[in-house]
Amino acid sequence: MIPWPHVAVSGANLPDGRILTWSGSERDTWPTTEQTYSGTWDPAIGEFVEIFHAGHNMFCAHLAMAEDGRVFVNGGRNQTNSPWTSLFDYRDNSWVQIQNMPSGGRWYPTTLQLADGDMFTAIGTATNQRNPERWDPRAGWRVQNGIDFNAMVPDDYFSSGSHGESRW
Repeated sequence: MIPWPHVAVSGANLPDGRILTWSGSERDTWPTTEQTYSGTWDPAIGEFVEIFHAGHNMFCAHLAMAEDGRVFVNGGRNQTNSPWTSLFDYRDNSWVQIQNMPSGGRWYPTTLQLADGDMFTAIGTATNQRNPERWDPRAGWRVQNGIDFNAMVPDDYFSSGSHGESRW
């Protein structure tokens, strides 16, 4: 058994063989404030390095791996107001908080990297669920108003009530 330093709610394999995981705002209880306990584990030597990140509670966020190996994390714990976005750089074990999502944020979003290096985020509980967002590393976030999920997602998804996240 490996004694993990926090309850790992998500994780990523890093390019150098380590594993990045994080909890929410506390190491072993439910999330409360806008901060995250994270850490890397090096399986080659069994070492943990804890990295605290203030300003972004990543409890219900989504991640995507950027082409350069950084971990892109957006969204978070609050059902309709989780606008945060952060990047983890494995080369120096640092988190950098970047521009907030203009949608007002997403809870349990889906994010993926596009071929040009931009990040595309959609769905999740959000102030603006019906329109996805795109993050360009040079220009920041912008809502994709030309894409409307009405044709792709049944209306009952958008009005699914307090436990609709189980449909994601």
